[in-house]
Amino acid sequence: MLVISGDKVLRVSVMVVIQPDQRGLNSPYRLDVDRTNGDIFVVEHGNSQQIKKFNSSGALVETYGAFGGRPLWIAQSS
Repeated sequence: MLVISGDKVLRVSVMVVIQPDQRGLNSPYRLDVDRTNGDIFVVEHGNSQQIKKFNSSGALVETYGAFGGRPLWIAQSS
């Protein structure tokens, strides 16, 4: 099982922490695992606003989205 703890993702077994997989994440919010190959996707809030993809060994493979996310545009009525 994978869980978010502070700024890292931990791999746990029977609720005993075995090893940290990813450190230094920016406000990790959600994670999912691709069951076909073990890839890990982590959604970051905070300053990042990105999705990071790690392989099953924990190496960063890809980052989706620009750092900081999309600009917030406020619609003004005329």
